Amino acid sequence: MRSAFLLLTLPTLLLAQTPDPPASKMLEGDWRPADPHQVDYAKLPHVPSEHVVVNSVKAENGVNQHNYLAHHDGRYFVMWSDGPGIEDRVGQRVKYATSTDGLKWSEPKHLTAVPPNSGPDSPLYNTRSDKGFRYIARGFWQRDGELLALATLDESAGFFGESLTLHAFCWKPGAKTWEDTGVIANNAINNFPPRKIPSGEWMMSRRPYDYKTAGVDFLIGGVKSMTDWQSFPVLGTSSELKAEEPLWWTLPNNRLAALFRDNQGSKFLYRSISTDNGRKWTTPVRTDFPDATSKLHGLRLKDGRYVLVSNSNPRARDPLTLAISEDGLVFTKLAYLIGGRHVDYPHTMEHDGHLLVAFAGGKQSVEVLKIKLADLDHIVMPASVALDKPLPPVAKHAPAVSDWIDLGNEGETLYLSTELTVPKRGQTAALTLTTGDGEERAGIHIDADGKLVARLHPNETTGPELKEGEALALLVRIISHKAKPDEMFVQVGPAGSIPAEPKDSAWTLTNAKGDSQANLSRATTTSTLFKNVRIAKSRAELASAKPVKTASAKVLPSHDLSKPDPVTNPKSALMLVGEGIPADTHRIDFKNLPRIPSQHAVISDVMTKNGHRVNQHNYLVHHDGRYWAMWSDGPGGSNGYGKVPHHDLADQHVSFATSEDGLKWSAIGDVCGAPDAGYGWIARGFWVREGKLLALATRFKAPGYAGDGLSLHAFEVEPGDKPAWKHLGLLADNSMNNFPPKKLPGGDWLMTRRDQDKAVHFMRGGVDGFDKWTSVPVVSYKKEGLAAEEPYWWALPDGHLAALFRDNNKSGFLYRAFSTDEGRTWTKPVQTNFPDATSKFSGVRLQDGRYVLVSNSNPKARDPLTLALSNDGLVFHSLGYLVGGRHIDYPHVIEHDGFVLVAFATAKQTVEVLKIKLCDLDTLRN
Repeated sequence: MRSAFLLLTLPTLLLAQTPDPPASKMLEGDWRPADPHQVDYAKLPHVPSEHVVVNSVKAENGVNQHNYLAHHDGRYFVMWSDGPGIEDRVGQRVKYATSTDGLKWSEPKHLTAVPPNSGPDSPLYNTRSDKGFRYIARGFWQRDGELLALATLDESAGFFGESLTLHAFCWKPGAKTWEDTGVIANNAINNFPPRKIPSGEWMMSRRPYDYKTAGVDFLIGGVKSMTDWQSFPVLGTSSELKAEEPLWWTLPNNRLAALFRDNQGSKFLYRSISTDNGRKWTTPVRTDFPDATSKLHGLRLKDGRYVLVSNSNPRARDPLTLAISEDGLVFTKLAYLIGGRHVDYPHTMEHDGHLLVAFAGGKQSVEVLKIKLADLDHIVMPASVALDKPLPPVAKHAPAVSDWIDLGNEGETLYLSTELTVPKRGQTAALTLTTGDGEERAGIHIDADGKLVARLHPNETTGPELKEGEALALLVRIISHKAKPDEMFVQVGPAGSIPAEPKDSAWTLTNAKGDSQANLSRATTTSTLFKNVRIAKSRAELASAKPVKTASAKVLPSHDLSKPDPVTNPKSALMLVGEGIPADTHRIDFKNLPRIPSQHAVISDVMTKNGHRVNQHNYLVHHDGRYWAMWSDGPGGSNGYGKVPHHDLADQHVSFATSEDGLKWSAIGDVCGAPDAGYGWIARGFWVREGKLLALATRFKAPGYAGDGLSLHAFEVEPGDKPAWKHLGLLADNSMNNFPPKKLPGGDWLMTRRDQDKAVHFMRGGVDGFDKWTSVPVVSYKKEGLAAEEPYWWALPDGHLAALFRDNNKSGFLYRAFSTDEGRTWTKPVQTNFPDATSKFSGVRLQDGRYVLVSNSNPKARDPLTLALSNDGLVFHSLGYLVGGRHIDYPHVIEHDGFVLVAFATAKQTVEVLKIKLCDLDTLRN
């Protein structure tokens, strides 16, 4: 009997004695690169899923985030924080929706009441203030057969307010409402709702309002009552790392493992273990699992496996990935869920053979993926997912650097001193303080006019003009605040000593308009004219402080910002200037641009094809009582869900739809028919000529338009309730226009042309016949220092013409040329100061004479789309935010009946339209 007992229990004993992997080991496999920060996320296997958007507030620039799921009483529930602006501001509430299948969701409703004295009628609404309050969604708790929704309430100044409390709301199925049952924990914000631990108790993580110094705890209890909790700290979470967003689960041997994101910037997850049901925890250890410093979630499946959904790309919150582990410690598979844009805040749940993942898109949409658990069994890792060309190390992969100041903490003060030689007029110099990841948040610079500028995100203040070539010393003081704008003071003094700190307000320059909420730890310079940069907590300490190392920042070109004129000053670079717009237009804070109200419609969406289908090259027109839209519709070489696919491939055709109001669109039809084998069609816009509507399309030999076989064709619509198109004929050989023809002041038509070598021309004619044109070359591709693309033109008030070009040499600025003879000859294109993402743009001259330019003006990304206004077509004075939070491009803009309509594409896989009241442009101010 004894030997039998030993034989029966031996496997169990061996399992229990299996040693743990090294404390840092969390990601393992032959496929994994030696440096986990060098994963090529495009090479990861893709997890099939169904996708749905539950709610979106992108159009009104609101906030949707903190997504949580549950299944209760036969239906799915999802909840989220729903706010008026930048996350967690005064007035934020919690919303919810329900579904029977996880894909078709009810209309969202409010779960919480309006926070105390913080509704839309409050002057504090949509601000950060310790006088106003907000709710933050904290998840569903299924306890004793009831469904509870948790939400915190605190002041909205920072993270978090001293009155921080965790509330529970009980679902009343009969009334289909939520009842506030009161506070269940004081001075606590959980990350995920309570779950049972092996002891039978409930456990959830807790951050107190001062967690940045106090660290993270776990609350255990919840059995006797909802308010019965004991708190147990995780030692080291305020010293070894800046712990955030904790997650935990139970391991097979009933130990607990907790994961933490690290706000210190290591870009790896940390892990801690408890062997006594959460009472004591090991000091967190940095693992080798990469992380974008983002929220994560996971669970143990019913079959015993563990899944972890996170932003595992250390360089961006894109994509969301899913990792699989057999033991809850080491993950051996990593797969791609969704990406191509900012995606974060995941929450997962298992039900009925499926895994559901809720997440936020750009913190402005609540979205859900529904995944068959059986599909996880088919994930096969490739031989390698390493990048073919390794990227530079992540900024803070090295040992963490202590932050100099945390903007957002009340009263923290930073002093900086530096020596400066004032640059020559027309040249600039900048010294910038940044986050560990390089985001610019504060600094001083000298503009092209020699003026001293103090920048404290998101605003700039301009001071006195400094003497060219003069050697100076500068003293900077920055004071951080929690509930009011941060402050920056600059004092100028003679070289050789640190300027004295004024005892009153007599500083050389003051900027009291900061609102950054960022930790500063690095300094960058654009010029060697700044020397001996020192940082300290007081002016007295600066004298003994050692100079800090400064990194080199990109030096932008100097622009001639004199007033442009097509005749007398065609070389001027001035194209964007106005109140609130910085002299260095690459420093525009695009998230804080004024928002332009609009209505939004989606005409076509092939995003669910996971990049195997393309929608792009969007064009609009209003003709014969209705709106028309056309676009290129074809196969895509998939780079993954949400990623921009390869495009302009063989078999691409042109689709169209119509609408009476620009918002409700017809079924999709075809313009050109199927192309010949190996060829494709590219949509090129609508041309209303002699009262007839023509659709233009370029035939090309795939892939890409360049090369032999390029030709531009016209199709004419045959009138009727169900429009059909007939081929009118070849408009021009070896040609692709960018936008359809427009009338010149003299009566001819003019449109741009690119030939098979990508050289840019202008074509005049179109009067004697749709195919009668004269071509004038403007610029050859990459032969004049400009890789000119996507040309656009309009007539100026004096009848002269201005043409704009994107620069594929990626200067980050638009180029401009002029014609004074209706397009027969053109000046050499000149780089302007209008920023650009190297993207297509579109414009229109309104009936009231103003000019509108819609473009991707953020030089760092095709996000957002912006709208600029000009009175003369030369210089734009206002810049507003249209839509963003994702890859968006290919705009086309028209005016009709008191509205501006803008068509655009998301990740080259949708056709979308914004409808904007012209009167709303009248209030656009920066």
